[in-house]
Amino acid sequence: GMPVNWANITHLSFGAYALEVADIDDTPFPQAPTFFEASDALQVLKGCPSLVSCRLCLSSERAWMDPEDTLSQSSVTTLPALTFLHLQFQVLHPSFAASLILPSLRELRLVSSFVPDSVKATAAAGIANCLLRWGSSLKSARFNYTALSAAQFEECLTTLVGVENLYLDSFMPPVNNFSDDQLSSSTSYALFSGDLLQKMTPCFDKDGGLASPLPILCKLRKFTCKAIVSGELPVQDA
Repeated sequence: GMPVNWANITHLSFGAYALEVADIDDTPFPQAPTFFEASDALQVLKGCPSLVSCRLCLSSERAWMDPEDTLSQSSVTTLPALTFLHLQFQVLHPSFAASLILPSLRELRLVSSFVPDSVKATAAAGIANCLLRWGSSLKSARFNYTALSAAQFEECLTTLVGVENLYLDSFMPPVNNFSDDQLSSSTSYALFSGDLLQKMTPCFDKDGGLASPLPILCKLRKFTCKAIVSGELPVQDA
């Protein structure tokens, strides 16, 4: 194959595969690795210290059901120039974030799909740990808020002190599986409450300056949300 100087790569995009290669009919790569998981991604990132932007699509983790399983953190990787990270996954390993130091990260996209309740705690930890570790340096963030508990959701928002652009995803089961009332009363999914929206809303003094207490997300300029249920983001009459 063509030799690659991985240490000089500044922009990397790898789509991976959602299914095992062995499950694909007539695969032209019968000897290829069958998974690209968090541990594999960390090995790739470790070999690319000059990265500025990175997009990775991870296959489903095989160790979902083993909460005690942790990634080896004998060597934590620092990517000093990385400003953009896009990760697509179903469940991100909870130890993934602790394996990376990203001092220049400004945009983080965590694009995930709906997961069953049996692995929801693991999925939530994977997302929350990334936001809590890297959130304070971000200018732009995207993540699936419905994977989090209400407490995790508010804690993550509080960490995003410099975020100007926030995109909140919600990936839910088919709507005919749940009614709005069932979802609104559920403790399994993070929902917007009036209290949380109030904490996000700035107040101004008579001179037009921000009044105390400052809102969480006090730098926010653009907010996009795919709410789960009708009325979750109520519109207040003028």
